[in-house]
Amino acid sequence: MKHLLAIILSLLIPSVSFAQSADDTTHANVIDKAVGLAETVLGALTVEKPQWSLAIYPAASYSGRSGLAIGIMPMLQLRNTSLPRPATITPSALISTKGMWEVQCDADIYLKHNQTITAKAEFYYQPDDYYGIASVSDGKKLTEYDYRRYMFTSDYLKGIGRGWQAGPSIDITCHDFSKIATDSTALRDEILSAERWDNGVGLVVSFDTRDNTLNARRGWYARARVTAYRSWIGSKRNFATSTIDIRHYWPIGEESVVAAQLYMATASSRAPFHKMASMGGTRLGRAIPHNLKYVDRIAYLLQAEARFPLWWRIGATGWTAIGNVAHKANKDLMSNMHGMIGCGLRFKVFPSHGLNLRLDGGVSTKGDNAIYFNIREAF
Repeated sequence: MKHLLAIILSLLIPSVSFAQSADDTTHANVIDKAVGLAETVLGALTVEKPQWSLAIYPAASYSGRSGLAIGIMPMLQLRNTSLPRPATITPSALISTKGMWEVQCDADIYLKHNQTITAKAEFYYQPDDYYGIASVSDGKKLTEYDYRRYMFTSDYLKGIGRGWQAGPSIDITCHDFSKIATDSTALRDEILSAERWDNGVGLVVSFDTRDNTLNARRGWYARARVTAYRSWIGSKRNFATSTIDIRHYWPIGEESVVAAQLYMATASSRAPFHKMASMGGTRLGRAIPHNLKYVDRIAYLLQAEARFPLWWRIGATGWTAIGNVAHKANKDLMSNMHGMIGCGLRFKVFPSHGLNLRLDGGVSTKGDNAIYFNIREAF
């Protein structure tokens, strides 16, 4: 890894390479110069203060769904000794080679008296693929369409005991499906049967003993959510969804960690396809390139990974997962499962606070494969 970084930087910056050959310095000196240059560049992009940190990085991501995307991603972390944990705010703006654009902002805010507010606002456009219900299509692409989404979601949690929190959640989402590339009236109607608006309120219960919410090394995290979507603000469809997310972290040695997650989701019979239970995407089975490729009434995923440092700010991970979706909780759910395996690299944005950029790639037993570049750990 050290030699690879030195070679890359010497190609990008001829003066480093020339000085090395002219002075006949050792590889160690080249690496020291490369690291010094990298620290200088990162220092210019990062402001560290006692109560806050700000990094303004160029952003990039890749997935089979969106293609290669570039943009900007400021990352703000707010710290206050009177509050239990730092607040993290991460806006971003991206545009991709496949015509996707996205402007979004995530916020995780931890307040006094064991209160937590999480929120996400998003404006999104994507020329997209439609796969239908997995129990019928088995993940085969059926058609294409253009998709726009305007979304706001938020949870408010209040402490109800040692490590426990509970509170309400809200999901207000506007969808727009257009340019559906099929002559099949039935298929067009299937896509357009999704309401323009999905508006839900729900209840969230969580248990959290993690030492760090951004990059935990020890502790438990569990969250159960039930959301009821009702016919108000433009929606005429009533349905419900639920999720259970359980994680545990084991420290290994000084800096390494093993993490495991069990995720389960359900959706009632009237749920539109984009609100059904699913797996795949940047967090739930990173070998699947589209988070709506496999959707149905029930989904589960079990994944585990090992994270360990390599050198400087760079770390690595290896992970594996199994999961499936099905229409009913019967033998179909536990048979013909998706097995996944992958690895990735990590880069510490704020080394002392646990915020990482991550690059993950994986393959599955169903022939899926994906590469993702994102911020924060998958779980």
